[in-house]
Amino acid sequence: MARVAVVLFVLAVWGCSDNPYVIGRHVDGGRRDAGNGDAGIGECGDAHAAALICSGFERDDLAGDFADTVVVNAGALERSTERVHAGRGALHASSDAVESVAVVLASFPALFSGELHLRAYLYVPADLPTETINIFFVGDQPVPDPFTGLDFNLEHGALQVFSSPTDRRTGDLAIPRDRWFCLRARIAIDDAGSVEAFIDEEPALDVTGIDTLPSAGVHLFRVGVDWSSAQAAFFEIYIDDVVLDTTEVECL
Repeated sequence: MARVAVVLFVLAVWGCSDNPYVIGRHVDGGRRDAGNGDAGIGECGDAHAAALICSGFERDDLAGDFADTVVVNAGALERSTERVHAGRGALHASSDAVESVAVVLASFPALFSGELHLRAYLYVPADLPTETINIFFVGDQPVPDPFTGLDFNLEHGALQVFSSPTDRRTGDLAIPRDRWFCLRARIAIDDAGSVEAFIDEEPALDVTGIDTLPSAGVHLFRVGVDWSSAQAAFFEIYIDDVVLDTTEVECL
């Protein structure tokens, strides 16, 4: 389960390859502020125009949405136009070996208190194993070990949060498969913080006393397959309509 800094970056493109994404610049990127990449497009130009991060993956150029991309080992990343929740684009990330990464990432001014609210739509095909597949990271730095921040994982089909080095909490509600579903989470930022998460508005996770405050604050957001851990089997996920903000974000 531990993360390691891997220096091999692999560009892998499959399926609908209509995008000019820049892949794998460096492992610990994201220091450049991404801002609101889809500003002026859909809800990112309206209800969530002031959000920390908002993206429906509508732009052809990923740099308009996120500050960087990282692909490690057998990870792969693309903008899909064949399977989307809304609009004309979605993020498609996959892994095909242990310790693989395929993410987009963005930074924002560091937060040391208050709340973060995450809303995203996810599509996970049926029959794919999830042995600690990390899909979101909110925190300081994901490498080197021990990383500093909060992982949102899929663990045997359920939602899990993990605060390094040992605090791992897993819910009981199984995620839907073969359809889009809404994931919504509230993170209270504190040394003894809390995380509350919902899947299609049904309670999926409610944990307290978990460290959500790195010493350098919360300033980095990573989306995709952020770590395939020890899972060698193929995994893929589609992600769309992502919003991260300091105020509550509702499902569409």
